Amino acid sequence: MSQAGGGPAPADRRIPLVVVTGFLGSGKTTLVNRLLREPGLRETAVVVNELGSIAVDHHLLRVSEGGVALLEGGCVCCSLRGELSETLRDLFMQALQRRIPAFSRVLLETTGMADPAAVLFTLRHDPFLVERYAYAGTVMTLDAVHGAGQLSAQPEASRQLAQADLAVLTKTDLATPAQRAETMAAMARHHPGLRAVTADTVQSWRGTLDALGPYRQAGPGSGWQGWLGLSGVRAVAPASHAGVRVISLPVPGALHAGRFLAGLAALQDAHGEAILRIKGLLRFSGQAVTQVLHGVHKQRYPLAPVPSEKAGKALGLVLIVRGSPAESRAIEARAEALLRECATPD
Repeated sequence: MSQAGGGPAPADRRIPLVVVTGFLGSGKTTLVNRLLREPGLRETAVVVNELGSIAVDHHLLRVSEGGVALLEGGCVCCSLRGELSETLRDLFMQALQRRIPAFSRVLLETTGMADPAAVLFTLRHDPFLVERYAYAGTVMTLDAVHGAGQLSAQPEASRQLAQADLAVLTKTDLATPAQRAETMAAMARHHPGLRAVTADTVQSWRGTLDALGPYRQAGPGSGWQGWLGLSGVRAVAPASHAGVRVISLPVPGALHAGRFLAGLAALQDAHGEAILRIKGLLRFSGQAVTQVLHGVHKQRYPLAPVPSEKAGKALGLVLIVRGSPAESRAIEARAEALLRECATPD
């Protein structure tokens, strides 16, 4: 990764952490078990977060060589942020002291009600974790039978999908063709450009996880424009009854980097809880490469360059928001004004 004016950063040697999220009953534990069966993922530690005072799901997990750590009685997006930090610290120190086998990856399975953004916040703001763990993307399990209805009716499901880097369609054997098509259509409305797979079509889960995230994952054959999900025209499209809207803003040319990043930070500060996801392909004045922009809520991650042969010509900014129509319009207007103000002749 790099900042707006810098070159490529050195290889990141931190331990990648992948969030596995999904609404209640969508098959998260089944997916994690499938991942742990792959030989290439044996050196994986698993952290399970469960609601309620009696833990169940972690007993269903196959124990990886790194072990399973359990967070009980709460949710990582609210009451258990401190416990998550402590658990990740303990895992690292136990491996360092050879009390458990060394691990090269962490899977964090959240509750079905969790907002993955809280995990990103923890990894960004705990100094011990910042040096040792790197957020490597979010995988969401999406129920092919009930997914469309859940995205329309359950705010938690729409937030999880907006922040996902990969959707795994589950229960496809139980879904009718119509249900499956409806779920895929709902997914596309909530998160344009999101890659979706079924568990039986993935040949290598290790390769899939290694390629996860906005800095590496553009989707097979779709290019970065496919990942962006840019419609080609400015639009604010209602995605569902859950109040999710996709704001799609093409960017005609280069932007002034300092003014744009400062303005974006102000926009996130003002409407952070309503902004579920920010995705962008941008070019800044004086730079030859296209930059990938990625953020959730009030968090923005370092910009990363896209090789020119992969970037394509289209530039754009996409915001997935959830709030009242008035707030959505305010975010749209402010984002539009920011792009106008930061446009440069370059």
